[in-house]
Amino acid sequence: MLAIKGKGLKVSLGGRLVLKDVSFQVKAGELAAIVGPNGA
Repeated sequence: MLAIKGKGLKVSLGGRLVLKDVSFQVKAGELAAIVGPNGA
């Protein structure tokens, strides 16, 4: 069973596109994290 699903996402920072067409899914009971260069 899926807990969360993202499809075709994009992220812009300061007007600059840094992620494009990102998709993911996390199943119930799984742990997932998106971590930047400084660990935040």
